[in-house]
Amino acid sequence: MSRTEALRTVTKEYGGVVNLCKNIATTGESFVSEHELVGLITDFAEANKLASENRLQALSRIFSGDDEDAATMRKAVGIAKGTRLMVIEPRQIGGRDFDQVNDPAAAMRQLEELAQAQLERAPWLSTSQAFARAFDANPELAARAHQRPAPTTNYAFPK
Repeated sequence: MSRTEALRTVTKEYGGVVNLCKNIATTGESFVSEHELVGLITDFAEANKLASENRLQALSRIFSGDDEDAATMRKAVGIAKGTRLMVIEPRQIGGRDFDQVNDPAAAMRQLEELAQAQLERAPWLSTSQAFARAFDANPELAARAHQRPAPTTNYAFPK
């Protein structure tokens, strides 16, 4: 089952996307990304469109309305926008990794593991985007993995 199918199943269990948005707005926490939530709202809008509307007009009518449901959806999307899907857990090193603290290959492997975990949570990202997020979120690990070349000797600057 893909993540999209799983989200549709969860949405049905909540009693629809409006109830899911109410739950997100009430708790202030979201387990879906902004992209996923807007996709669910778009599916809801398409299912409830008027005869004279196309899909985007229905989304605009439902999402930007003056009623309480529209306000709840907008609030839920705002909360989902700030949701961090990246799992950043501190790691303790020991054993072989402890002996090779400055090993760039070990740091690179850890970054690749974090990128893979990010891809499992956000499958719409490319591999390079997931790696870039892991790289940016872990500056100490990134510094160990990417060591810039430095001069090996000092010479007086020529005049």
